[in-house]
Amino acid sequence: MQIVLLASWPSYNISNMAGDSLDVAKRQHNFNGQVNNMLCFFRKLSSIVKSCLFGSYCTSFYGCELWDLSCDQIMHYCTAWRKGLHRVWDLPYQTHCYLLPLLSHCLPVFDEICSRLMNFVFTCLSHTSKLIRYVAHHCIRFGLNFSPFGRNILFCARRYGFDVDDVFFNKFSYFPDVIYSCVSSKFTSAQNCTADLLFESDGRAVLSAWFLSSDVSDIISCCALISDCVHLLCAIVCVPVVQFI
Repeated sequence: MQIVLLASWPSYNISNMAGDSLDVAKRQHNFNGQVNNMLCFFRKLSSIVKSCLFGSYCTSFYGCELWDLSCDQIMHYCTAWRKGLHRVWDLPYQTHCYLLPLLSHCLPVFDEICSRLMNFVFTCLSHTSKLIRYVAHHCIRFGLNFSPFGRNILFCARRYGFDVDDVFFNKFSYFPDVIYSCVSSKFTSAQNCTADLLFESDGRAVLSAWFLSSDVSDIISCCALISDCVHLLCAIVCVPVVQFI
């Protein structure tokens, strides 16, 4: 039997030395290329259309279900994802991170990876193969920190506040609801305000006579950067002020 340090499969790289870092770095490189291609070919489209294209063509995350969630390289991947959304929405790079998934109507990328991991877990637990079901049950009940599979379950349980035993006794639909409920939604008013202004910037809406069109970029920057004045801006730049066309 030949011993190798790195084995490549169609959608996953297995390394004996670097854990999942090499595979995550490769996915990050592919992601950056997808974003660059999408923005190059569709740069003249509106931000909301580019956001839909971003979700369709740049969020495959192949193999993320097998990643160890404690891998530091995943945080670099999440940073690249946020930078991509900055470019899609043409927002300042200092924009608060919580606004980006809200504007795009999606989960933050790390929570999306956790959601796909839970989907993979339930696929294994309900698989037609007895061997796969046995291995999945053993990793969760007895492996935990000694198994990447069980370690990820324990990580998600701590992050989203459920018990490990819930994986066996709750339906799959329970866990997406838990993940979504744990993602903060208290900044929805700021998201609505910023979205309305982005519509105006794209030419899909017009402001009332209270503001000049040249003021829009400054107001967007304030909504995106200064959390202390978000509620004041939302009171001023409210829905009646923006008229969609």
